[in-house]
Amino acid sequence: MGLASIIISAATKEIAGFTVIGYLTEKAADIGTGKIWTELKKKIGDRPDSFECRLYGAIEKSVGEYLCKGTTEDVSAAICEYIFDAWCREGYLTPKRISNILHGYSSYAKQNDILAWYRTFQDQIIKDDILYPMFMMNNIQLSGELQREQDKKIDQVLALLQTVMKENKEAQQEKPEYISDPPTDIDSFYVDRTILENELWTTIVLSGKSVLLYGIGGIGKTETAKSVLKKIYSMSCDVTGVYQIAWVTYINGKLKDSLIEAFHDTKGYTDREEAWEHIYNVIQTQREKLLIVIDNVETIEQDSDIERLGDLPCRILVTSRTEKIGGLYRYSVDHLPEEDCRDIFYHYYVGDHDNHYLDKILGLIEHHTVMLELLAKTANMEEKTLQEFYALLVQKGFRISNENVDSHHPSLKSEKRITEQLKILFTISKCRIQDKDLLCQLSVIPAIPFQYKAVRNWIVENRNMVQKSLI
Repeated sequence: MGLASIIISAATKEIAGFTVIGYLTEKAADIGTGKIWTELKKKIGDRPDSFECRLYGAIEKSVGEYLCKGTTEDVSAAICEYIFDAWCREGYLTPKRISNILHGYSSYAKQNDILAWYRTFQDQIIKDDILYPMFMMNNIQLSGELQREQDKKIDQVLALLQTVMKENKEAQQEKPEYISDPPTDIDSFYVDRTILENELWTTIVLSGKSVLLYGIGGIGKTETAKSVLKKIYSMSCDVTGVYQIAWVTYINGKLKDSLIEAFHDTKGYTDREEAWEHIYNVIQTQREKLLIVIDNVETIEQDSDIERLGDLPCRILVTSRTEKIGGLYRYSVDHLPEEDCRDIFYHYYVGDHDNHYLDKILGLIEHHTVMLELLAKTANMEEKTLQEFYALLVQKGFRISNENVDSHHPSLKSEKRITEQLKILFTISKCRIQDKDLLCQLSVIPAIPFQYKAVRNWIVENRNMVQKSLI
């Protein structure tokens, strides 16, 4: 769900039988005449904290400062109507849209430049704690338009705005608190999935919803979740609305056990029911101020609690290889663009670059992230040119999918198929059969941390058995 969808959703929300979009549609013929601006204020004025009312005030003040003194109210109202209608219908403002609106009223402006209005509008937005985060996301949309429009002046404004936002964030109140151990650091060569991360940010932060991030093992679900979480943690609580964060690794196929093991407050509980009751009270008390990330949800058939995740009042982000978890907004993690895959491969492969044969290799693995890294390291270790390495892969029958398909194809979703190809890959490295089986499992196993005390007894017992066998 994009930012535009959220704003349009707000504009279509019914307030005492009245919707802004409905009213704008009904009065479409009057927009730009100055006839409906005052009437609109009467209809939304009884909800001063609503998004529509806040946007109304910001537009009215910015237009008033943009125009010369003495400009008649009907001219000011006409401009306001156009801008308000554009934002509510499209969900964001573009330079072209603003220019088209203001062009017809240039004779009334203090400066015939859309930057003059943009600066005053920006000043009003930054003062508002509801419009401010939305305006930040609007600039992601706006920056794309700016590149296409080649409008260097707006680029300068956005750069200035980013500096102002950074200074403001440093002056804002505290960052969120981890009530569990934080996740491990993001992989040093993680490549941002900007569009997906922005969609997750919008759904979790702006709309306060819970999401499911799903995809095949090794495609980058956990690292994407960490990246989004890092951005949330870097911002102040009053911007994101998130005050507490819990990172939970799904263990033993049981949600409750996973939460109890992760939360700091419940690690000392001996009674599991009391521990769960404590966590449930935290969730009910913090509600949307709490964000729980549940990583590596795998087997869900025996865990009925997973299906009720969407009923919890807090915000939740789940990563899983299955998309069969209901009640959550679902986002799939697909393969990276070709250029990013090349960068990752050449990061681990120090031989001569050869994009022609590298692209052929990428086609064999359907751009699968973990497989990409393993291939690069194998080619580097075997000191093969990319032409030689590609020929060797083809000779061994290496191919993720049996068909020429993309990453949505069921063959690529099959863990069994990937394991089969891993065995071929390790054959190239001259591994024994026993080694290949072990390496295949290690290559696709989720990266789940564990504490030494949890396996200490097992290690001690095995060491004693070894000692006895030697005696």
